[in-house]
Amino acid sequence: ANLFSSYDQQTVDTHFRWMREYGIDTAALQRFNPNGGEGATRDAMAEKVRLAAEKHGRKFYIMYDATGWTNMQPEMKADWLSKMKAYTSSSAYAYQNGKPVVGIWGFGFNEPNKTWSAEVCLDVVNWFKDQGCYVMGGVPTHWRRGVEDSRAGYTDVYHAFDMLSPWMVGRIGSVADADNFYANVNTPDQADCTANGVDYQP
Repeated sequence: ANLFSSYDQQTVDTHFRWMREYGIDTAALQRFNPNGGEGATRDAMAEKVRLAAEKHGRKFYIMYDATGWTNMQPEMKADWLSKMKAYTSSSAYAYQNGKPVVGIWGFGFNEPNKTWSAEVCLDVVNWFKDQGCYVMGGVPTHWRRGVEDSRAGYTDVYHAFDMLSPWMVGRIGSVADADNFYANVNTPDQADCTANGVDYQP
């Protein structure tokens, strides 16, 4: 029997061909902790994505997902320097404001598998910025107020990012929900980001 595999280069090529055909410019390659048993697979996928993006004239960037990454602070930095930074030389790597884009997802969430202190998170964000990167943060829905899905005391972390992309999955189930979020969450979020020089991607 033939089985589907997302690992196959043909599958990755098809995804990027569809991106070209349907006008999608950029893909974020989600990268969980690469130091475990799946590390070799994650490394190989980065190369497959690079090849497909270059072939089809699309862009990509690395988006670290820190979920469950216990020794994240030193290991994420080491992974960037030893492996992922090299991809920024690709013609397909995404740049914003003249800087290579790096995403970091998971800082500030009020969840048991995301327990790093604000100090640790701020250090990592600023380290990537010092490397010359444009740093996008995947953050909690209620980051601005530091309530519900966001831990309190992470405002400086959120404001350190170049761009914020709050979690919105499952938050909107109707037109009324969308209107409510636009008025009470997205609009004040945008105002906060504008006041602090942060781009906003809800």
